[in-house]
Amino acid sequence: MRSEGREIEDSAATNTTFANLTMSNTLGGQAIVKMDLPRMRPGDVVTGSVTLANTGDVPGRFTLDKIVGAQTNGLGNKLDLLITDHADGTVVSTGKLAAAMTTRNLGVWTAGPSHQYDFRVEWVDSGVGADNGFMGGTASVEFTWTAEAASSINP
Repeated sequence: MRSEGREIEDSAATNTTFANLTMSNTLGGQAIVKMDLPRMRPGDVVTGSVTLANTGDVPGRFTLDKIVGAQTNGLGNKLDLLITDHADGTVVSTGKLAAAMTTRNLGVWTAGPSHQYDFRVEWVDSGVGADNGFMGGTASVEFTWTAEAASSINP
């Protein structure tokens, strides 16, 4: 996970000041959802959450990207992923874990308040024996949070 920020220069000729856009992440690059795939079975659900905040001193536009990693036995195409905004339940993304996701705009955040996002991964049970081909499979996904300073945001 990474954060990107840009310095903003005051336009006053005699007084130059700089503002800062920084992001905090409660997990610091750790896994949001810790799945024990060797033990995960059809019908299981695993959940996790991350809290982010604009810890700078200027507003910024925050986005979320998903990078699909390796998988075996097609497991990533079987698992359902749901990402929601904890505050109001708004769905940020839904679909198969291994499916591509376009960049999600999370909005412009002022400095200070935190924003929690909840992740839910479900292995929907397809019936007796129907999921045997997925057993022992693996799946990997990386999420990247990006922040862009307000001065560089196009109106």
